[in-house]
Amino acid sequence: MKLYLVRHGIAENAREDAADGARRLTALGIERSRAAAAGLARMGCDAQRIVSSPLSRAVETARIFADALGLDASAVEQANALATDGDVSELLAWLRGQPRVPTMLVGHMPGLGLLVTNLICGRSETVLRLKKAGVCLLTSEHDMLPGTWVLEWFLPPDLLRLAGASRAR
Repeated sequence: MKLYLVRHGIAENAREDAADGARRLTALGIERSRAAAAGLARMGCDAQRIVSSPLSRAVETARIFADALGLDASAVEQANALATDGDVSELLAWLRGQPRVPTMLVGHMPGLGLLVTNLICGRSETVLRLKKAGVCLLTSEHDMLPGTWVLEWFLPPDLLRLAGASRAR
């Protein structure tokens, strides 16, 4: 099983008069997410399915990555479990019921970072910090068991953007 974990791109600042879930990507967030997604595509990402947090900034990021990977952006699935801000138990339970195909999860910090450390180490005391539009790849031959996953790579968005830019040369 492969899991590509993606943190959403740069979003609007939080405002007291607006719901957090409605925050959208900024123009810079869209631009940088597209460049990072192009780099991931160039690297041969084989995600067959993309599941996003239902928050606007994550859904927008997921659609950008879907488009870059040649997947139907309107087919991006949403899962409330990815909107977590720290309790990964719901996310782990949700993952256990998912098909074993290369999957991209698009979400938020600290939830994604806690998920990574739980899958790799079997506990969530440390957070591996993904930058906005950063991606990591985890693999496992086991059945969603915490502590049995391998971190194959962890790429910040600037390296992904470089990988995408090298295509044009």
